Amino acid sequence: KTLISPVTSQVGFRLSTGTITTGNGLIAGQFIQPIFNFIFPEILAFGDVPFTLNFEIIPFLAQGSGPYTPGNPVGPAPINCLRIGQLNPWPGATAPAPTNCPNPCAFPSAAPSATSSAAAAPASSAPTPPDQILSASGTLSQARGVVTLNVVAQVNNPNSILSVSVQGPSPIAPQIMIKGTTVAGGVTNWSLAVSIKANKPTGITVTSSGGAPAVSRAV
Repeated sequence: KTLISPVTSQVGFRLSTGTITTGNGLIAGQFIQPIFNFIFPEILAFGDVPFTLNFEIIPFLAQGSGPYTPGNPVGPAPINCLRIGQLNPWPGATAPAPTNCPNPCAFPSAAPSATSSAAAAPASSAPTPPDQILSASGTLSQARGVVTLNVVAQVNNPNSILSVSVQGPSPIAPQIMIKGTTVAGGVTNWSLAVSIKANKPTGITVTSSGGAPAVSRAV
């Protein structure tokens, strides 16, 4: 239990004597504890009107949590990181105005600068994206009225972060997938299981933080 305000998604602990970095790159002497439970006001009598849940006072839901750094929330964001923004769709009546701040995850643009000359290389010679989504697929299963969409994908850059969006009668905005194993050549597996209580989805689109072309598949 913490009494920290505003609400946070993680709490860090560090030895007063400091930390050391081990030979395998781990930082000894600190611990980051994710917060899993958030207690909202509850009604006292059965049948009372439930309280409105004030999600807008939770900063990492209302304003986002910034650059996503896998495995080390206190480390510097990677160059091709993914910025976590406001929760979407918003669970309340009206979403709060998001914070407008510089995006440290913006991938370097290939657009010409103001000093480009007429002899600049044509658009067709733009540099090749630094990564490539090698495969992506989605399969459906159903149990007790709940449809589960299982998405698997591969990318050739272990530093890339994959996200998936779902198309269909109940579309789902891009969600960060779960990183799996990395095999020879830096090929990295990603997966995500999504439970859907409405109509079955019709397709998926997988994108990469490394700038690779999006890959869409029917399910």
